Amino acid sequence: MRAPGDLARRSRTEDIVMHLRVRRGVTAIADHLRAVARPLGLCLLGLAACVDATGGPPTGATCPPDGTTLTYDSFGAPFMATYCTRCHATTLRGADRQGAPLYHDFDYYGGVMAVARHIDEWTGAGPDATNTQMPPDEPAPSLEERQQLAEWLACELANR
Repeated sequence: MRAPGDLARRSRTEDIVMHLRVRRGVTAIADHLRAVARPLGLCLLGLAACVDATGGPPTGATCPPDGTTLTYDSFGAPFMATYCTRCHATTLRGADRQGAPLYHDFDYYGGVMAVARHIDEWTGAGPDATNTQMPPDEPAPSLEERQQLAEWLACELANR
């Protein structure tokens, strides 16, 4: 039989473990819902904007057979910080977004991947298309950077 103190410690430990398991599960569910709901939320918040605001065609970029050396840390995050987050960031609200749709936030990996195909259609370059709608002003990425963006996104999507 356990002493009363042992039972209390074990119950507290079990509570902590259960809390962490639930929290991990809730976080995973929340991340999934954010990825799915953000583009849908855009349409619900402004259906006309979703219909009228179309990017270009998919670039047709594919991940090279041997993969890519481009990573979020070495390419994705710096690209987004240089060209995108002045409008597409979680910290921006209202007019500070300069017309950027809500929930198109590129200051974290999950935000980029939630709309990766959309980014490709607005900013990427590949064998089928070169899309230059974004960013709308300077500085703007070079053709090589747009091609790298499309390659990086294609590889990230292929690995999901």
